[in-house]
Parts: sequence; C-alpha cells; structure tokens
Amino acid sequence: MAPGAAAKKVEESKVATYGDVRPHHLVAFGVEVYGGLGPGACGFLKKTQRRFEERRCMEESVEEEEEVEGGGGGEEEAALGSSMGWKEKWLLSFTLT
Repeated sequence: MAPGAAAKKVEESKVATYGDVRPHHLVAFGVEVYGGLGPGACGFLKKTQRRFEERRCMEESVEEEEEVEGGGGGEEEAALGSSMGWKEKWLLSFTLT
C-alpha cells in the first residue's frame, strides 16, 4: 500500500459517513500510525500555515507602521503582548479572519 493510502481511505470513509454538513465544513483529517497524512489533513495544515503566515505578515507591517509613526502604544503592547503566548496569538488569528 502506498504511503498515505490508509489515511486517504479513512478520510473518504468519514466523508461518506457524515456527508453534507452544511452550513459547516467537514475536514476529514486522516493520520496513519507512522505519521502519514491524508490529502484532507495535508490541505488543512497547508491552509493553516498560509493563514498564520499572512497574519504574521500583517502584524509585522502594523508594528513597522507604528514604529515609523513614533512608536506609540508601547504600554499597550507590553500589557497585551507579554500576556499572550504564541498559542493564544495563533488561536486568535482564526477568530479574527
């Protein structure tokens, strides 16, 4: 069996079981025992990575603009930035888009 074939079968099985779940979106996420990913899992992770990178670029450009405009908001950044870890920022990126 080819790498990822078992995960692909599991994903197809999930889609067949749950079918159309509109207005929601089904992500059939199949992972093999040794870490092989199905096409749905790969697509989801690539989309997640793209969103994270886009969000990071947006945040960096805003930070650069603030520095150019005089660096205002340092206290606010210290209050919010230090209390938010990377996980919180990552989760927040999904709620804001």
